[in-house]
Amino acid sequence: MAKMGGGPKYPNQQLRSVSFETFFSGTLGAFGAMANVQQSLRGHLPDLYVPNVQPGEPAALRPFQLRDRNHTRSLALAVNQVTYIAFGYPGFEEFIGEAMPIVSQCLTAFGVTELTRVGFRYENELAIGRDPKGTLDALGRAFPNVTPQVFRGRSCRLMDSAVEVDWADAKVSGTEGFRVQVEGAPPSEVVRVHVYASTDGVAVADLSKAAGTTHLRAVGLFESLISEDFRKFLGETGNDERTSDAE
Repeated sequence: MAKMGGGPKYPNQQLRSVSFETFFSGTLGAFGAMANVQQSLRGHLPDLYVPNVQPGEPAALRPFQLRDRNHTRSLALAVNQVTYIAFGYPGFEEFIGEAMPIVSQCLTAFGVTELTRVGFRYENELAIGRDPKGTLDALGRAFPNVTPQVFRGRSCRLMDSAVEVDWADAKVSGTEGFRVQVEGAPPSEVVRVHVYASTDGVAVADLSKAAGTTHLRAVGLFESLISEDFRKFLGETGNDERTSDAE
């Protein structure tokens, strides 16, 4: 059996955040439970951030966030969601050791026993410059196995995009995906690359198993998409103060 934290370690991983996500059928009881959760976690996650809502967005589905003083951890709470986020990833075993008790506490407070979706997400933040023609060919060289008919052998003028596929493993199935967002304007653009995996229809009692499964799916997807040169770059040390283990 694969070890849950058995992914490769990348000292130069360009991570912005790692998230353990749980979703469930919306419950209005979540609003009252949030106050109790906030009180119980005040010593660990004292800062409250309220969501910004754009016109047309359902306000109840936008999460409140409880964060620690140094903004290295965040707990996102909505009527249909509990998500634990690390902005300084310590590796899977330590991360899930922090996340699981808190997420489980919240789900119990919300009265949730069945989850519609459980997921694990890596958000990478890459500083990739455009060439004089406005292309982002470096992205294609780092992730050559994403829709090869688009990247391989062609110039990439990237706009926000996403690719999702279904997966099945024994009796478990779900979705895994790759999403790219470009923020800012040249020369200060930042490319955010999300790699994630999720599984549907999970009992809260099976949450730990679902966390391990989706983590390994997300790590496996990332490994299958990157080039050998990018893998070597991620294995280098001393390049970036924000680097973390990839597992």
